Amino acid sequence: KCSKELNQWETLLEYGNSVGNTNPTLVMEAAWRVNNQWNLMKDAIQQVEQASPREMAWKVNLYRGYLAICSPDDPHLPMVDRYVEQASSLAMREWKRLPRLVSHIHLPLLQAAQQVMELQEAAQIHQGLLHG
Repeated sequence: KCSKELNQWETLLEYGNSVGNTNPTLVMEAAWRVNNQWNLMKDAIQQVEQASPREMAWKVNLYRGYLAICSPDDPHLPMVDRYVEQASSLAMREWKRLPRLVSHIHLPLLQAAQQVMELQEAAQIHQGLLHG
């Protein structure tokens, strides 16, 4: 957690890939923040998708969106809207499963909603730069 707060993504990426301590979720979170780690991120997304509970499906789509925008080798900008839609609907589904009284348990999904909106805005800005 401290390394995340200190933005030590290279260290986290190494740790997530270390022998005997493979953590695809950590690799997925760190790889998009480290330069030229797109293939590693793709592999981590696939591993997380296969191994994670359905409550995390929104996060997989969020990171797919990041990959679609940021990967210079394999850009899929038109797919971002689909990933945003899927991440939004999956996060909303998870929100509905939580108690009606908003508490600390809702915070990760509130943060997810903010991240999804930022992804959508990033895609719109990127699209505008391509056509502007």
